[in-house]
Amino acid sequence: MKFLVTLLFFTLFHLPKTSAQVTTNDLNFDFVGNSFIESNSPEVIQGAGYIFRHDIHSQDRGTHDSPLLGCTDLYFFHINKSNYDLHFHLVLKSKKSSTNASFVGSSYTNAEKLLGKNQGQSYGVASDWLTGKYNNNKTISLNTEYQSILIKEFPKNSMIDGRFKICSSEQYYISIIASHYEDSKLAIGEGLAQSAKGIIMPVTPNTYGRVAAIFNRSKINGKIEIKSGLVNQKKKWHFNTISKFDEDRDLQDQTMQCIYNISDSSCQSNGNYGRVYDLSLEIKNNLNVCKSYDVIFESNLKRDVDIPSFTWNCPILVNNKLVPTYNTPTKPSQLIATINIMAKSERNIPIKIIPCGLITAKQNLQIEEKSCETKEKAFNDNIKNILEKNELSSEESN
Repeated sequence: MKFLVTLLFFTLFHLPKTSAQVTTNDLNFDFVGNSFIESNSPEVIQGAGYIFRHDIHSQDRGTHDSPLLGCTDLYFFHINKSNYDLHFHLVLKSKKSSTNASFVGSSYTNAEKLLGKNQGQSYGVASDWLTGKYNNNKTISLNTEYQSILIKEFPKNSMIDGRFKICSSEQYYISIIASHYEDSKLAIGEGLAQSAKGIIMPVTPNTYGRVAAIFNRSKINGKIEIKSGLVNQKKKWHFNTISKFDEDRDLQDQTMQCIYNISDSSCQSNGNYGRVYDLSLEIKNNLNVCKSYDVIFESNLKRDVDIPSFTWNCPILVNNKLVPTYNTPTKPSQLIATINIMAKSERNIPIKIIPCGLITAKQNLQIEEKSCETKEKAFNDNIKNILEKNELSSEESN
């Protein structure tokens, strides 16, 4: 996650070539859901040891005892920049013996999911969660001893991305370690003995810092309301924004403060990586004629040349259809849906996004209003056609 993801969602109605009145709105949203762990500090790992833990008081990185209870969503993104292959272990222990827990989610390295347009480790994790197709789903028995519930090869110079939900009726702890060993006992012995060497980027007046923290919510519910018949107006809604720096002072601060953090890392949910954004797009057509709405996902970062770190490469779920999105500085816009609304009627379109790792900042969602081409056009057919065009475009680019 090289850059803070700041998503701006707004509606843009189809206008004649005259100056438009621009109205900026704060997104109507609430933080909801489970407890949430974000592990991204250090992002770059340079040796074996623990990456995240909350089970002991330690001066090493400033950890302390903060047990979890119930369901916790976990998101991690790390890069192995050591000189050797490692093993990535997700480790749990309970405060009581013989405790059942559920474990569901997905994790990939870029050795498993090669980087590219509409693919890669982060794209794969977000896609699995949006579609409910996970590569891990099991019930486990926890006890007071540490045990590895996920073990993955973590090759040198590779990235790992993962999102899981863990539920237990008793208090428990989650640790993330990098080890030379695949064997669970050896890995835990090595990994919990010291913190993993890595590049720590703390919070400063000029930086956001990277996150190693627990938050009390994992999901953001938002609502965008649109009424037809607006002429010469452009409306936009802030989405996934923060107002720390001077150039962002007019943006809505949508970050959350943590309830626990490793003291060398950020306590603020900058970018809201791995969290579920659950939007309700409510469009009301009050006119006596059919209206059509193009939903366009666009990056605000426009350049003459493409820069890999300025690329959005993450799927979006629109009305329960998974739409691959890929925006670059030279091609910043993409049509993701067309919605037809008959006269004097309304529609409620659900949109879900899980901000991926390795994506850029400052996106926006535009709604362009125009006359219906064919009243009988079905929304799902429009989504299907758009998906087919995206697949063809992807094949051409490869």
